[in-house]
Formats: sequence, structure tokens, C-alpha cells
Amino acid sequence: MKQRITLYSIDDLETVEDYEEIVCIRTNSYYKSKRFGELIGKCINLEELYFMESYFKVTIPMSILKLPKLHTLIFRGVEAGAILPFIGRLKSLKVLGLQEHSFSSFPKALIDLPNLEELDFNNTKFGKDANGWALLSSISSLKYINLLRAKLDSFPIEITEQSSLSELALPKKFYNQLVKKHPEFCANMPYLYSHGSLEKKYYNNLLNISRKHQYDWSFRVVLFNL
Repeated sequence: MKQRITLYSIDDLETVEDYEEIVCIRTNSYYKSKRFGELIGKCINLEELYFMESYFKVTIPMSILKLPKLHTLIFRGVEAGAILPFIGRLKSLKVLGLQEHSFSSFPKALIDLPNLEELDFNNTKFGKDANGWALLSSISSLKYINLLRAKLDSFPIEITEQSSLSELALPKKFYNQLVKKHPEFCANMPYLYSHGSLEKKYYNNLLNISRKHQYDWSFRVVLFNL
């Protein structure tokens, strides 16, 4: 039986004996290896890939789009613009984090992800073009949206029409607007969060713990409202 290995540095791929044992890579994105694109393509059983913030300019290889089992992909503070138009090739993707990015509107390419359940836009800036949010209706599998600290000119009203949604995290001002203008939506939303019920600095830590241990939403809400 093969092991299930997690790596914490991309450069560790240079020393791996069996690439099929790698199921998770968590990295700050900086790497020296010139063979990263080639080596990660060998990790055919990779399920989770986390590119966290980097103080260096890094290149995200297109080869990650060929990973058949990848269900979690997180970009935080790392430029993902080159691969985003082709993200629909990752048919197994369920969790996508586009944190600390900047978009003119809702990324159109996301409608090509048939199994997408969790979408994290924490601390991401959006332009004034609000029309793109209408594309949300094309993502029928979506259960969770994180917009905490997101920079938005106005609340995307299309979110209230997302019948599959079970969990929503919003900046305080949009949370208050939502409660006043759409009380029925709020009443039917199982888990609705804002900074009022949870301090910012703890939110992402709890969220990452919940994802790692695959806690269901009923247990998450207990954690998030302690």
C-alpha cells in the first residue's frame, strides 16, 4: 500500500522517490527548482495544492492543469492570471482559493468547474463591473463563498439567488445590508458569518482546520461562533 505524503517545499520534489505517493503540497511558492513544472506533472495522485504568499515573483506551471485528482487549489497573494482562463480543465476541483487577488469582475472561467463547492475570495479586490456575478447561477454545485475583507463596490445581489449555497462569509457592511434587505434569504442560509461573530485573525485558521479534517458545516458553525 502506498504512503500518502505531504510536502512543505516545492524543492523537495527533487528528492522524491515515488511521485505517486504525493497527495498534498503546501508551499510559500518560492522555489529554486527549474524542473517544477515537469516534476509536479508526475504527481498524478495529488489532491491538494496550496500556493501561499510569496515575496518573490514565481511562475505557476501549466502542468498543474493536468492533475486528474486535484480537488483543492489555493492561491494566496500569488499571481494566477496565466492559468485561470484554463482552470476548467481541473474537473475534480471542489475548493478554489483566490485570496489577495485583483479582478475586474467575477472570473468567467469558474463556470467551467462542474464540481466546485467552495470559493474563497478573502481580501480580493473586484472592479466596478458587477455584471460578471450573474455567472454564479451557472455554478450549481457551489456551497460556500468567502468574501471576508473582499473589496467590492456593492454587494453582489446574485448571491441571494444561489439556491445551492449553505455557507456565506461577508464584510460587516454587506452583512448588515443583507440582513435588512433580504431577511428571507438570511433566514434560510444555514451558516452566515461576518466579523461581528468572529475575529478576522481567527477565521482563516479555523477554516483551514475545518478543511483539513473535513468537518461538515454543522460542526464548523459551532467552531466559528465560540
